[in-house]
Amino acid sequence: MEDTLRKDREYQKSKKNAKVKADKLTEDMFTHEQWNLIDDALEESNASASEYGRAAYQQGLFDALELFTEIFLQRRS
Repeated sequence: MEDTLRKDREYQKSKKNAKVKADKLTEDMFTHEQWNLIDDALEESNASASEYGRAAYQQGLFDALELFTEIFLQRRS
């Protein structure tokens, strides 16, 4: 996976953009409580995106299995 991500231009572009924006934030911009709230919100957003990716991957796998089953059954007929 790491090799794939290193070669994926869209992923690398997204990662670079996220770093540029994160680097604009400094420690003195927010209170400790505000940083905790920001961190919690980002964690939940990342968790949600991860769950979406998991569900989409799983659905794609199920769709592929269904397609392969249909092809196999058609060939046996």
